Amino acid sequence: MKKVLCAILAAMVVLLAFTACGNNPASDEPTTINTEGFPEITAGVLRGKSPQDEVMYGLELHFPEYGYKLVYKEFDTGEQALAALEKGEVDFTLMPTKKEYTEYNSDALVNLGPVYYHPMAIYLETWDSPTKVKNGASIVIPNDEDNMARALLLLEANGYITLKEGAGLKAKLEDIATNDRGFDIKAVAHNQVASSGADILVMGSLEASAAGYERGFDAYTSEQADTDAAVEYAVGLIVRKADLKTAEIDLVEKYFFTRRMYQAIDGSTDNIISPMFDLR
Repeated sequence: MKKVLCAILAAMVVLLAFTACGNNPASDEPTTINTEGFPEITAGVLRGKSPQDEVMYGLELHFPEYGYKLVYKEFDTGEQALAALEKGEVDFTLMPTKKEYTEYNSDALVNLGPVYYHPMAIYLETWDSPTKVKNGASIVIPNDEDNMARALLLLEANGYITLKEGAGLKAKLEDIATNDRGFDIKAVAHNQVASSGADILVMGSLEASAAGYERGFDAYTSEQADTDAAVEYAVGLIVRKADLKTAEIDLVEKYFFTRRMYQAIDGSTDNIISPMFDLR
């Protein structure tokens, strides 16, 4: 009889332990909550390339614990997302770059800080090491204004060329000051770089991923977070100034700029994005 009682008590202890774990609000995989009727917090994201799977997964998981549901509204451009935010159609956006936010120039909005950026990277197609690259090799870069400048700056940072003083983020092919190794540098549409057949490709992470490249394994060097290009094209967390003290935005801000967010970005599929903030 004593053995039976002991067995029953042991089973009860195990059951209580499992119950306590299942109700732990700090768990990374909280118990599923029925969010029907919950107030929504709407995020403005990029259509077809939105970061919700990589960056906002934690928000989706944990918002219900606080009585909210995260939903998305997609846009084609950062300017559209900023306009929607200003009109109150979304509660925050994780889409426009610092450049887009600055150019939009609205006193009603505030950028709470950079979250991530899409790095430009160099891919070697003909050789497996930059030390093996031969003079006269063909290099292809994107031909749109923003990505061309970033590609040229990355080539300069890695010793392929030098640019005219002050070219910076406005650099074009004609701003190449020296090309002592005689590289054949051409610019094509950003979505045609991968299929150009050149010895060396300089691509943004989205285009590289679409072409089957994984930046973390296939690129030999990438834009660093402290470069002017990364800063200018970093995606920020942008909200309305009038909402800064609201419970909803406070909840959003508490999730961003954390170790959890940093790790979600750093482990993104194909290394499409890189963290753009220091761990707090």
